[in-house]
Amino acid sequence: MLENIIDKIIPNIPAFILQFIAFVILCLIVMIFVYKPIKKILQKRNEFVEHCIKNNIENEKKSGQILQNLEKKISSVNAETLEIIKNAQKESKKKSEIMIQETEMLCKEKLQLFEKELNNKLKDKNDEIRKLIINTASEMCKKILTNEISKEDDQKRFNDLVNKLQKINDEQKNNI
Repeated sequence: MLENIIDKIIPNIPAFILQFIAFVILCLIVMIFVYKPIKKILQKRNEFVEHCIKNNIENEKKSGQILQNLEKKISSVNAETLEIIKNAQKESKKKSEIMIQETEMLCKEKLQLFEKELNNKLKDKNDEIRKLIINTASEMCKKILTNEISKEDDQKRFNDLVNKLQKINDEQKNNI
């Protein structure tokens, strides 16, 4: 029994050497056929990831520059737009002022024409009134010279003349 226990504690040296050689061969086979290809694949993947990271960094720099350029362009376009709007406002203000001046001039011309026309009508009416006064006065003179007129007839004729003049004046006011 003691021998059994000793046999179990001390290994079999030829079996141990054989297993050790098999282990070493297995390790070599695994290194040659498994480890090296996996290491190459991992190295390629690592290179690919590093390449992607570099590309991403470069793309971020480029996109940052592009973004800055676009922001500059946007700000310049905004400034140009504001300038265009200001110029358009100034121009429209000038045009509106010109239009207002032209309208005022047209109104003044129309007013002057209306005043001339009114003055002409007033002259015509005044001429008519003068003619009527002259005709009435000459008629009265003829009657006075042909007949003697009493004070009552004279007063009546004067009142008729005043009434006619009032009617003509009222007609003029209505026509105006």
